Amino acid sequence: MSYFMLRLCAVSGKHLIVFFKKWGVVYENVYTQIAGLNSHQPDKEPSTLNN
Repeated sequence: MSYFMLRLCAVSGKHLIVFFKKWGVVYENVYTQIAGLNSHQPDKEPSTLNN
């Protein structure tokens, strides 16, 4: 799961920690790695997308 989360953020170029936490995914060790990617917050909250 940690690998998936890190790769998703790296490939998308988006900082998805808020999205993962909102869905109850608790992997604090990978959150530090994601923060180190220096990516940006998504323009729209991914959990609100329906298409």
